[in-house]
Amino acid sequence: MRINILLWQISGTYQRLMILRRSLRLLFIFTKFLVLFSLRALWANIPRFHKSHSKSSNHWEQVRVLIEDLGPTYIKFGQIMSIRPEIPAVIRDELRQLQENVPSFSYREAKQIIEKELRAPIDDIFSSFEKKPIAAASLAQVHKAVLKKEQVEVAVKVQRPNLDSVVEVDLKIMKILIRNLEKLSPGIKSLNISGILGVFDRGIRKEMDFEYEGSSLQKTARNFANRDTTLPDLGRIVIPSVYWRYTSRKVLTMAFIDAIPFYKAMAEARERGINVEQKMETLSRIYAEMIFEHGFFHADPHPGNLYMTESGDFVLFDFGMVDYVDDDLLQKLGDFMLAVLYYGDAQKTIDALVALHIGDKEDIKTSVILDEARVLFDKHRAIEEKEGKSVVKIVGIANLSDEIMRSAMRFGGIKLPDSICWAIKIIAYMEGLTREVSLRRFDPLMIFHPYLIRVRDRSSAKKTQQKATGAGTSKGTA
Repeated sequence: MRINILLWQISGTYQRLMILRRSLRLLFIFTKFLVLFSLRALWANIPRFHKSHSKSSNHWEQVRVLIEDLGPTYIKFGQIMSIRPEIPAVIRDELRQLQENVPSFSYREAKQIIEKELRAPIDDIFSSFEKKPIAAASLAQVHKAVLKKEQVEVAVKVQRPNLDSVVEVDLKIMKILIRNLEKLSPGIKSLNISGILGVFDRGIRKEMDFEYEGSSLQKTARNFANRDTTLPDLGRIVIPSVYWRYTSRKVLTMAFIDAIPFYKAMAEARERGINVEQKMETLSRIYAEMIFEHGFFHADPHPGNLYMTESGDFVLFDFGMVDYVDDDLLQKLGDFMLAVLYYGDAQKTIDALVALHIGDKEDIKTSVILDEARVLFDKHRAIEEKEGKSVVKIVGIANLSDEIMRSAMRFGGIKLPDSICWAIKIIAYMEGLTREVSLRRFDPLMIFHPYLIRVRDRSSAKKTQQKATGAGTSKGTA
């Protein structure tokens, strides 16, 4: 009993020392940032140098660099903040540029983690193992290897050393910081950062569990293998298979896929005369299908996770960040997207947002968000000449959806489920990526409309079935 108490006291002391050590490290980084920030501001205000330093005076860019210096927990939190409609657009735009390209850790450390997790010497598991990683990110790095028994090439994802304790300490510090900042400033409290931190806390713990990621890989592969043949052709979507015998919470062993990085693949496709616009439409449909058909989707579609095979099929990597949308939410999301994309109707849009709201209905300021939505629709409404006729069209659909959601959450008291924020983020991201790669305007109505109609039809069929079941039950009990 005394030993247990002693161990508990030691572990508590150790954790306090860890928090103190990490706090001092963070304090050093913050102090360095504040000093440099002040010097830049002072330098920029000297008339002689003002013009030459105007381009470097983006304060939010400096904040983004600070976040990258703070390490993996803060980088991941910044990425979550970048998709939240409550956060001002200028901040989100900068946070979207957060990079995960960090220095790799040593082969010796990777070897120790693999041997501890898989409970065997590395030479007994792999006939060859490349010491230099082929990719490194904030939470893990990936090595190419060959399994000894199966004699197949694999990609081995190894978690960073001591990541659990670093993240645990960082989360404690972040909660204390945000709690105190919200007490000091009502403006910060209105951004709902503490609520976002709660979501982030749950999300990063899942992302650090590579067995969960392996299950997500399998689930996605199974969903695409069993897809409805009446849906648009997507080619062969390649998802790495998992070798469970060599997988644990901190080590994920997958089939090695020989593929070309996204931007390089698009450039090569253009050189070979392949229709890049059609490729981008296919990619958008892949994500539309995950959201609206599977209700389970890859929530991190940046180019570093997108590749293409020589034959032109898309490869999806890194399923640490995934999310679910249940049938009820899908139907409500479908109503919202149809209201924006198809009807272009402010009242229908706000009705759909109210249906998605997860807080008290009394908190909603309906008249405020309806007025905001009408102004935003007018801003995005354009008249185009088509076959001699004037056609009213909504332009910048993704931006419109984002602006409406942000206004509804900041000024109208609307609270949206995190999965809905992720889904809208993906739709907006596909619009931006298409414009960047194919240099043409993205038409989300063409991509998403068939899926939205299927969601609506499924919802109608379900309601009809429920009514019929209810009627049959009432007759049976009369």
